[in-house]
Amino acid sequence: MTSGPGKIEELQKLFQSSSKYTHLQGKNPAVNRLVTVVVPSMMGLAALTLVIDSAHKLYTGKGKLE
Repeated sequence: MTSGPGKIEELQKLFQSSSKYTHLQGKNPAVNRLVTVVVPSMMGLAALTLVIDSAHKLYTGKGKLE
C-alpha cells in the first residue's frame, strides 16, 4: 500500500466496492467491550440519574425560582 492520500483512496475504493456490510472492529476485545457495553451503560445511567433527580425536585418543589 501507499502512504498518505493514496492509501485513503485505496481504502475508500475497497470499502465502497463491497456489497456486504462492513464492520470495523478494533484488535483488542476489551476495548471493543468497553466501547459497546460499558460506555452506553454509563451514559444511560447518567441520564436516568438526571431524570430521577428532576422528578424528585418537581415532586418536592426544591430548586424553585421565586
